[in-house]
Amino acid sequence: MSGPLPVSGVPELPLPPIEAVRTGRTANVPVLIGHTRDEVRGWALPFARATKEQYERAVRLEFGAEAEAVLAHYPFGAYGDSYTGAYAFGALCGDSSVFYGLGRLPVPGPHCPVRAAAWGSFVKHGNPAAPELAVWPSYRAGKFMSLLPGGESRALRTEEYEARRQCAFWDSVDYDWRPVDPDRLAAQAGVSQA
Repeated sequence: MSGPLPVSGVPELPLPPIEAVRTGRTANVPVLIGHTRDEVRGWALPFARATKEQYERAVRLEFGAEAEAVLAHYPFGAYGDSYTGAYAFGALCGDSSVFYGLGRLPVPGPHCPVRAAAWGSFVKHGNPAAPELAVWPSYRAGKFMSLLPGGESRALRTEEYEARRQCAFWDSVDYDWRPVDPDRLAAQAGVSQA
């Protein structure tokens, strides 16, 4: 799963989405963009056995001059359990969208019944609203939908979403958003895969 997603340069997606949006070369159609909070954890599994030192070494290798700031925002100790390294690296890569090589344009995917209902309604009607869902705000409303199990979904104010994902921090980071190969990076940091 390493490398930039989605794949572009094919007839179905000739440009990377961020380039198409930034240059105004998009179709005038409804667009639904989203992500899961922890979607990168599986990708970050090569870091599951990482020690604090190995995690910090990987961050320094990947983020260079920005590493100390990244470590201050994503300290190893904030993700305490047996998969600390995977949780920590998954969080920082997910929040930064480094996994996609897209900056702050996340990639959607239906992975739960609530999300599937929203996607189904969007495909059928051009709107993710459905009777069993919380009211889905327009992007122009300055809110983001947070899909949660058990009927707990709700719209988040832009500021709340940005604070959770540390967007101001990532907007300040001078980083080239290159594709990251987690297996290679974990090996360079000395993380055992055995």
